[in-house]
Amino acid sequence: AQYEADASKFQARMPYHMVIPQENWHVDWIKALFKAYGLSAQVSTPAVTPTKSLREAFEVCIDLEADLFAPYEWLIRNAEDPTSAQVLTTILQQTRMHHRMFQHHLQMLGGG
Repeated sequence: AQYEADASKFQARMPYHMVIPQENWHVDWIKALFKAYGLSAQVSTPAVTPTKSLREAFEVCIDLEADLFAPYEWLIRNAEDPTSAQVLTTILQQTRMHHRMFQHHLQMLGGG
C-alpha cells in the first residue's frame, strides 16, 4: 500500500514499477505457505506513512525493506522443509534487491 500510494502521489514509475508486482508475489507466496501449514494468513495492512517528497518516500521504502531482512533470515533458518526455505530465500533475495533499488534511486535524487 505504501509503494502504490507513493508511486501515484509522486507520479514515479521507477523503481515502483518493478517492486510492486514482486511484493504482490511475496504476499501470494506467503499466503500459500500459511495455507500449506494450515495457518490463517489474515493480517492487517500497516498504515501508509505520509510522505512529502519522493526523497522521503524512498527513505521510508528503504526502511520498510530493511526491516524485513531479519524476520526472513529467521524464517529461513527455522523452515521445516526445503521448499519453504527456498520460497523464503527467494523473497529475501528480492527484498534485498528492492532495498538496493530504492537506495539507488535515492542516490540519483542526491540523497542517501
